[in-house]
Amino acid sequence: MSSIPVSCLNELLQHCCTIKKLSLESLEVNEQTFSCLKKAQDLDTLNLCLCQGVSPSGVIHLKALTKLESLNIAWALRDRMGIIALIDSLSHSLKRLNLSGCRDSLLDPDVRNLVKASPDLIELDLSDCSTLQYSCDSLIQLKHLRHLAISRCDNLVFIEKLTCLNLECLDMFTHDLLTEDFLFTSFPKAAINQCRTSTIARPTVGQKKSSIWGMRTRPLVKV
Repeated sequence: MSSIPVSCLNELLQHCCTIKKLSLESLEVNEQTFSCLKKAQDLDTLNLCLCQGVSPSGVIHLKALTKLESLNIAWALRDRMGIIALIDSLSHSLKRLNLSGCRDSLLDPDVRNLVKASPDLIELDLSDCSTLQYSCDSLIQLKHLRHLAISRCDNLVFIEKLTCLNLECLDMFTHDLLTEDFLFTSFPKAAINQCRTSTIARPTVGQKKSSIWGMRTRPLVKV
């Protein structure tokens, strides 16, 4: 994990207009950071997980990233205004989104608007969004959805409606053991609770330290 002052980060990003994939996980950012990012018109993968300083005035610049396919902004949005600004800025081309950690700031109407903004989502993580209750009615509109994470969304009801989707992976870690039994029964073709950590927009995952976003960074060494 890297560490860099936000002023240096912004100076660097001003000269990276052709970048396609970028991870700023856990770094401090500000509105200027997003202003620099919007110049990277070919950016297709962006990881802002756990970033500090993400503001509504900053995320609106993401609207310029029309080729963005993977976005991880988990645990970075602190309030309702930021969430509303983000959803209003989501690209129609978005395929993978991690919006976990919003706690009580993400509401059912926001999920409805999210589905309208990015209808071709393949992977979506809404874990730890505890206020969600009736969002399954919106989620079933995502016809291409294959991986859904809704762990600790304990107020979410009508989970059985999700059976109409062709889900390959469903992560719903809770403290309710009966819930897991229900999932295995209701989603027999899906992998249940196999991913405890999101891989969306992250350059390396688990033990795969010899590649970044699936691209090898060093040759294999035989011992």
